[in-house]
Amino acid sequence: MAGPQLALNTADFQLVLGGRYLLESAGVPPDGYLLEDGSGVLLLDCYTPQLGDPVVFTNPAWTGRVVNVERRNIVQHKINYLEATIGATNTAVATVTTPPGDFADTAIGGHYQMEDGLGSLLLEGGTDLYGFSVFGIDVYGFGSGYYMLEGSAFPYRNLTVKISQNQDGTTTTYGSLETFESGYAAGQTFALTNTDQGYNAQSFTITNVRIDWVGAQRPTALYTIEFGDAYQTLQLAGGGVLTRTASTATQALGVAMPGGVLGYAEVTATQGTFTALTDITGLAVTVTVASGRRIKISCKIGATTSVAGDVAQAFIYEGATLLQNTTLDLRLGTGVYQAFSVVKSPSTGVHTYKIAMTRLSGSGNITMQADPTFPAYIMVEDAGT
Repeated sequence: MAGPQLALNTADFQLVLGGRYLLESAGVPPDGYLLEDGSGVLLLDCYTPQLGDPVVFTNPAWTGRVVNVERRNIVQHKINYLEATIGATNTAVATVTTPPGDFADTAIGGHYQMEDGLGSLLLEGGTDLYGFSVFGIDVYGFGSGYYMLEGSAFPYRNLTVKISQNQDGTTTTYGSLETFESGYAAGQTFALTNTDQGYNAQSFTITNVRIDWVGAQRPTALYTIEFGDAYQTLQLAGGGVLTRTASTATQALGVAMPGGVLGYAEVTATQGTFTALTDITGLAVTVTVASGRRIKISCKIGATTSVAGDVAQAFIYEGATLLQNTTLDLRLGTGVYQAFSVVKSPSTGVHTYKIAMTRLSGSGNITMQADPTFPAYIMVEDAGT
């Protein structure tokens, strides 16, 4: 295995697969066990990881599944040599713990030392060895798990801090640094002191920890600490509303946007006749209004009369409360259609709106008109704030 790199959600590493069974005099041709038919040498039978295979690291504890496999021929003139680059995702849920200490220009405190001064005290049952096993291959190196002094602050290198302005005017801070101190994890909060950037015990939250191993034979764990604000999704970075969930508008911070249609109903058949105030069957909707929102209630409806010159009237009601109305000047045998609407700021919660009609003046009988081509409808929309 080469170049293992661990983060909170991902792990990347390389495996050298294949080869040949070597003779004790390896390097002097022929350097492998020859096949009986003289066609070549005896090759190693190696397993190539497949999508979905388990991946387990023992220290730090990390369990996941292979999600990416890239195979590459190392050299063209040798047979049975492949380099496999593996990507895996973590199945474990991260838990927030206490960090071992802060980061500062000048180290403070650190590990409890042994009485003879030859090393640091390890945690009970701990080891300064890290190890992991992948596809039956065990790899070991040296890490740490020590008793810490209170108020310890550790040195670091390669500090970077980026501040970005978002579409809604807010700012987002992203930072990273490298350290050889173990025990840091996503969700922990630490204090950062850096004279050059003007940080004096500035508090930051860790968003990710990436682990690389450097050196040979006894490799050392190098931890890249990513901290600051949570990374924005593309929807938030765009500065506007891209979707609406159920009846609640999804919006960027500080930006009031419409939430779309909350309720709709239509009818495609006539109703009547009538002369007094009559609720139109099927033209009623019940909606849930979020806090601080404006809504628009719209209606389109038609009518005819049995006597020329009658005037009909259509209404938008909530219960017995009149919200809006319109008049329809009718002609004998000809349907007249009218659209009207009203904007309101109702209280938070459930509201029911309906349409009603009556004969305002005249002596004829009124019929509400609707058909599949020209339906009558009521629609309630979230209009923003």
